[in-house]
Amino acid sequence: MGKALAFALAAADVALLVLLSLPRQHDMLSDAGLFVAFVALASLAWIVALATAIVRAMQMRESWLWVLALLALLWLPALPALAFGASGVWQAMNQGKRHPVTA
Repeated sequence: MGKALAFALAAADVALLVLLSLPRQHDMLSDAGLFVAFVALASLAWIVALATAIVRAMQMRESWLWVLALLALLWLPALPALAFGASGVWQAMNQGKRHPVTA
């Protein structure tokens, strides 16, 4: 039941995103309302999915991988920046081993 509810909430959230991105007469108040509804529905869908995954992992002795995946996806917008920053650290550590290329 929790998976179906999370799916329905996520589908409704995608529908709000489509409404928000359609070209039309832009009224700031209605756009702000759609954005707040989008964020609230996305948060609710994520909370339902996480709670369902935790309950299933504890009661049915299933793997905790879905819980970990959902926790990792909470920070999804930060992951590309994190990977980019980590690649810079790796390059800085290896820079002493080879000569830098000058333009």
